[in-house]
Amino acid sequence: MDFLSIFVVILLIVVLLKQVSYLVKLKIKTKKRTGEKLAIVVSIIVLFWLTHIFAENGMHYVAVFVAILFVIANWMKQGITDEGVLLVARGKELYRWNEMKEVKMTLDDLLKVELYNKRGARVASQTYKKEDFDRVKAFFKEKNIVAELVNQE
Repeated sequence: MDFLSIFVVILLIVVLLKQVSYLVKLKIKTKKRTGEKLAIVVSIIVLFWLTHIFAENGMHYVAVFVAILFVIANWMKQGITDEGVLLVARGKELYRWNEMKEVKMTLDDLLKVELYNKRGARVASQTYKKEDFDRVKAFFKEKNIVAELVNQE
């Protein structure tokens, strides 16, 4: 085992632990759509395939296993926490409540939430279960974020 492989595994474990800490803080999770699930499964299969072809020692397999756990945790961590909204966009994981100006919500089969920063720029869009509408709305109200229901079908 070489030093670089060990270093990469340790680094991946540290980053994975950060993602797991975010998962623990989630109050309302986003709805995971079929396309997202399919993309994650395909990514995992590709990583396993590449590892099988190019791995030179056991540490490479460990690194890929930890990397796959990271990808899954990073995807699962999206949602609402007491500190703000967790997302995977624009290189920033946590948008704190004091960084947000307003939220626009669309309610149909699912609840679509569009987040806007203090400058009025759209930061991200997240999807929640329709049943979570009251909880999501109450959370934004509690945090003094303007939450506008754009349409209801």
